[in-house]
Amino acid sequence: MRSLMIPGLAILVGVFSGAGQLVPSAQGGGSPASVAAGVILPQVHQNEVVEVEIARVAIARAVENREPVDAGEEFPPDAERLFCFVEVRGAETETQIQHVWYWEGREMARIELPVRSARWRTWSSKRILEEWTGSWRVDILDMGGATLGSASFTVSAP
Repeated sequence: MRSLMIPGLAILVGVFSGAGQLVPSAQGGGSPASVAAGVILPQVHQNEVVEVEIARVAIARAVENREPVDAGEEFPPDAERLFCFVEVRGAETETQIQHVWYWEGREMARIELPVRSARWRTWSSKRILEEWTGSWRVDILDMGGATLGSASFTVSAP
């Protein structure tokens, strides 16, 4: 298992084998939350691109009952953690999407998320340090790297 360190974020990279064991993978295979919860994720090969569309996207201060809470486009510098919530539609088979978080044009995190049905709600979160004020963007990509959607927001200066 590999550990990928990004400022303010730690990601474990691996996939579960059929026997339920976490094995290293160059492709990744799960978010830290799914690994911690013991969820067995399917291995999605990079050349398998399933067509999906983004029905909703929101940046929020929390996610409760699979819905964004306190969504907005501007947040205070003491927000500490923000969430990118998406509703994905149209997946005919299991696949994955990626959330790529950018601050002032610099990639800050890349998170793979499973999509397991034709209507699937999922989210990623990013710890936001107080000094990371300015323009932010989260791009939502399919496994082929095509952009499915994007959400921009601002963390205001104190």
